[in-house]
Amino acid sequence: MLPGVGVFGTGSTARVLVPLLRAEGFSIEALWGKTEEEAKRLAEEMNIEFYTSQTDDVLLHQDVDLVCINIPPPLTRQIAVKALGDPPALSNAELLDLISIWGEEAVQSQLRSSQLCSSHRNYTYGQISRCMTERDHDQDTLQCRVKVKALRNAYHKAWEANRRSSAAPTSCRFYKELDAIFGGNPTSAAKATLDNSVACVPVKSGPSQEEEILDEDAEEEREPEAEDNSEVRDSCSQELFSNLEKASQSQLLELGEAQTREEALSSPADSQYTLHSTPVPLQFSPAEVQYLLHCTPEDKAACIGKNVICEKSATSVDAFRMVTAARYYPKLMSIVGNVLRFLPAFVKMKQLIEEHYIGNVMICDVRVYWGSLLNHKYNWICDELMGGGGLHTMGTYIIDLLTHLTSRKAEKVHGLLKTFVKQNAAISGIRHVTSDDFCFFQMLMTGGVCSTVTLNFNMPGSFVHEVMIVGSTGRLIARGTDLYGQKNTALQEELLLTDSLTINTGLLDKGFKDIPLLYLKGMVYMVQALRLSFQDQEDRRTWDHKPVSMAASFEDGLYMQSVVDAIKKSSRSGEWEAVEVMTEEPDANQNLCEALQRNNL
Repeated sequence: MLPGVGVFGTGSTARVLVPLLRAEGFSIEALWGKTEEEAKRLAEEMNIEFYTSQTDDVLLHQDVDLVCINIPPPLTRQIAVKALGDPPALSNAELLDLISIWGEEAVQSQLRSSQLCSSHRNYTYGQISRCMTERDHDQDTLQCRVKVKALRNAYHKAWEANRRSSAAPTSCRFYKELDAIFGGNPTSAAKATLDNSVACVPVKSGPSQEEEILDEDAEEEREPEAEDNSEVRDSCSQELFSNLEKASQSQLLELGEAQTREEALSSPADSQYTLHSTPVPLQFSPAEVQYLLHCTPEDKAACIGKNVICEKSATSVDAFRMVTAARYYPKLMSIVGNVLRFLPAFVKMKQLIEEHYIGNVMICDVRVYWGSLLNHKYNWICDELMGGGGLHTMGTYIIDLLTHLTSRKAEKVHGLLKTFVKQNAAISGIRHVTSDDFCFFQMLMTGGVCSTVTLNFNMPGSFVHEVMIVGSTGRLIARGTDLYGQKNTALQEELLLTDSLTINTGLLDKGFKDIPLLYLKGMVYMVQALRLSFQDQEDRRTWDHKPVSMAASFEDGLYMQSVVDAIKKSSRSGEWEAVEVMTEEPDANQNLCEALQRNNL
């Protein structure tokens, strides 16, 4: 069963990717653009019904189970991590602050108002997120919203159990604080004051007590078939919430059962509570329910759970955060879209290397020549710190490809980066290009393999892409999409594989100016592999690893970025630099200082 696809991006890659996905049977359910106008323009051109400039609208779309992210590198990490699943387990202090902010009368009045649409509710949750940030908690709008859902359902589950049974009382963590919100006094648990941006928003007069407890999202978000999904929701609730009689304290949800902040930070108290009203549980969307059914209750209540294919990130820190998210949700697809790995020439080259066609690998030599990467206006591609330049744009995938082909990793590097074109007709005045348009680097790899790579983007004309692997008994050369080989005993090289794939003329018209034919073909093969991975699955989220076994993982993405960082460091120092793959996230202030120093240099 093929999943519905949400596409992030409106550039050349997205314009080519959408028809390729449709040609293989995928449905494009949502499109995201940096602005509403950009999204609308491409959606109308591509006949995509749903478009938006809000990331949450795509990630929470009930028909989207595969996310393709083709946007500037600085934005990639944020969306990729959120798509896989938000970080689990808020601390008791964070949850108490969230309840405090959420329980403010002004916030509750806004959320209860039946006249508020989804965008207005998102605005309110955005204000909650900003208040959390002011209290030094890193929780974005979507994280706050989903966590509130879990809190509300936890309370409702406990209330229902107590109402229907005369047995020992059932509770949930932070029951008293939640009961104050739903029991007719929304401000009793809120000791801190909301910022004026929330409190001063005009609020209509409140509804009756019965209307107050109606869930704001249940009215706006419930699908027509939601009434028939009560069994599924109940099953989800069983996964998310636990009974005090049957579960130990360690098995309870992170949603807390302390009466005060001090008790919450020590041990939860067990007492009888007075119940005032009948809260209606917040309904999860079908997409959320399906994934929550497969999550452990303690750590994954706030996840979204989409399969992800994305471009490389801008920094090693971003790449590390993506790896962390992928490790936490290993059953979800998390692929970096290095389409070179899918080309038959490189699939065959790797096979022949493993079969010792060239003996022991000794040398790798790569040449990439093309025209300028700059666009008609100043954007991220011009800025080295934002992931622009030839090294980051194409060099990362060359680094990954060589490691993939030879099964060797770079240990030390020496590089030179130059920016020959710092201004042009479209980029002038105070703005200068800081990203490289020429790069040459060497890599000493495990097993004594030596690699040299030349990237020159000052040569208008045909795109030249040549990868040569030299071994003890021969060599293999991939020129474009064709593969050649020559044994040391042979007089001339032989053609081992020619790529006969024909690219649709329409695709060439839309993307060829910005995307070389080599990469276009790679995209075709990657989408075909995705179809094979998903098509025989009974669930739209599950996938078969074998058809995409050659794909680059987020771990590979972190390695690529680590090598790029070492090359940039070598270019500044003029020395050989060791490749160090990040194992823990560094201090943010240290990163800022290093970035400022690089900028000054």
